[in-house]
Amino acid sequence: METERDFVIMAAGGNGTAIRVIPDALSRQEYEAEGKRLQQYYASAEQSGFFVASKNHFEMAGGEFCGNATRAAAIVAASFSKSASVNFTVSGYDGVVEAQVQRIKAKEYFVTCWFPKMRSTNQLRETSDGIFVWVVDLGGIVHALVSEPFHNDVDWYRSRHERIRSELHLGDREAVGVIWYRRINGGVKINPVIWVKAIDSLIYEEACGSGSIATSIVTGNEEIRQPTGELIRVQASADGIRIASQMRLV
Repeated sequence: METERDFVIMAAGGNGTAIRVIPDALSRQEYEAEGKRLQQYYASAEQSGFFVASKNHFEMAGGEFCGNATRAAAIVAASFSKSASVNFTVSGYDGVVEAQVQRIKAKEYFVTCWFPKMRSTNQLRETSDGIFVWVVDLGGIVHALVSEPFHNDVDWYRSRHERIRSELHLGDREAVGVIWYRRINGGVKINPVIWVKAIDSLIYEEACGSGSIATSIVTGNEEIRQPTGELIRVQASADGIRIASQMRLV
């Protein structure tokens, strides 16, 4: 496999992931430092990770789990293997990812990832101001789902995220999402804000794969509309979780 090459891949119209292909694993400190640099270098990247060629493994900069980045990594793996079906491991998930990469046209793909035996624990909590929050723990990331009116102020979302994260005592987790969701015309739309502890990033994301998984688990909807307006499809069962959407190589 060709090594030391960068990709930036977007999921469902947004949430760009900067991926660097590297020959061998780095230390945790190196992942964090290099990941920060990748995100600063690529303006369209909201997150970063590393595909370790010798291990067939994808590692997020903060060591967390990310559904969109995993599907971005599937495109990278498929481009090198010349196969539409690829299997690999990812940070924040104990199993082996099974991915299907369908090329639609130049730089456009439809990617499905299957996570066998991936399960969640779900708990209904209440904040000090009486807002009920579903806490969905996927292992490598935990999401707090809030059914509140949407806002136009990104800083409001970030401030509210910090408050909810503190009140629910989630500051020791690798990554914490607060997902605002609303049922609209029979569907569900989300506004996701994700914090990654190791690199101290707090980002209002244009799309969120793991947040879509959590929202699907809570609401029962299999199609979750992203801030970009595009859909991420989720199927969750006792056997595992499947997530799919269009992807674009930037």
